[in-house]
Amino acid sequence: MTDQVTDQVTDQVTDQVTDQVKQIVAVFVGEMSRSDLQSALKLEHRHSFTKTYLHPALEAGLIEMTLPDKPTSQNQRYRRTTAGEVLARKIKSKRGDVLIEEKLLHTGQVTGHVEQIVAALVGEMSRSDLQSTLKLEHRHNFAKTYLHPALEAGLIEMTLPDKPTSQNQRYRRTTAGEVLARKIQNQEQE
Repeated sequence: MTDQVTDQVTDQVTDQVTDQVKQIVAVFVGEMSRSDLQSALKLEHRHSFTKTYLHPALEAGLIEMTLPDKPTSQNQRYRRTTAGEVLARKIKSKRGDVLIEEKLLHTGQVTGHVEQIVAALVGEMSRSDLQSTLKLEHRHNFAKTYLHPALEAGLIEMTLPDKPTSQNQRYRRTTAGEVLARKIQNQEQE
C-alpha cells in the first residue's frame, strides 16, 4: 500500500517538477555534496544551481539534507528521498525506452539472435539454461553470437559482474532489455 501511495504522489510531483529538478534527481549516487552535484551536472555558478536545481528539489521533497539542522555546514550532503528514488527509477526507465528505440532504429546491435536471447530470458537464468531454452548445443557459438552481443548492447546483464566465469553466474534483462522484450511480445501478438 505504501509503495502505491508513493508512486501516486511521485506521479503528481513528476508532472509539476522542472527539467532541472529531474536532472538533479537523476545524477545522485548515494549522498553528495553541493559541489559534487554541481560537478555532476557540469554547472559552475553556485547561486544559479542553488536557486534553479537544489532548492526546488528540496521543496518538492525529492531530496533531503543529511544535516537538516545545519543547512550551511561544510559537511552538508544531500540524498534522494523515497519519492526521489521512485522518480529516478522512472527517469531511468524512460531513458531505457529511448536507448532501446535508438538501438533498434539506428544501430545494428540488436540482431535476430540478440532478440531471441532477450525474449527467452525469464527472471535470472544461467548460461546453460538459456542455451537449453534456445535449443543451442555449442557453447562457443552461443556466447559469441547471442550472449556477448546482448551484454554489449546493454540488453542483459550479469548477476555477478565481478565474477563473469562463476558457476553461479546468472543473466537478467536490463531496463532496455525489458523494453525490447515487450516490443517483441507486442509484435508477436499483432
